[in-house]
Amino acid sequence: MKKNLQSALLLSLSVLLFAIAYWRAENRVIRMHVIAQSDSEEDQQVKLLVRCALLPGINAALKGTAAPVESLRTLLPAIERQAEALAHVPVTATLSKESYPARFDSGSFLPAGRYTALRITLGEGHGHNWWGVVYPNGDEEDAELRSWLWEKLRQLL
Repeated sequence: MKKNLQSALLLSLSVLLFAIAYWRAENRVIRMHVIAQSDSEEDQQVKLLVRCALLPGINAALKGTAAPVESLRTLLPAIERQAEALAHVPVTATLSKESYPARFDSGSFLPAGRYTALRITLGEGHGHNWWGVVYPNGDEEDAELRSWLWEKLRQLL
């Protein structure tokens, strides 16, 4: 009987922690997508060039901000100008809520949900995209979540 109770408690705790992680991710994460003009090798290389050029400035602008969406919104014209200078095609940078499937990449999991997304579309945007998380910084978020989970487990036990 005691084993069944422990199993039920662990299962309930797992479901609760997953639900909390899901809520935290969907409401706090900002994804970034750079969509290539086409799938040609050249356009795919340009996409990666744009990504590498933009990420340091975006990360610097978001570091320590309490209002990441507003910070990004003010950067949209500068993002478009910088990307156009590199890609030599018209660029559209937008912020919107988008639905995404679950994603497991580079050892991290992002549950399915509606996320704020910075979308940078090069030209017609008919090519494959690069995506990543630009807010919060992964290391800071992982440390915060681990600390929070450890504290909750400690309280339960």
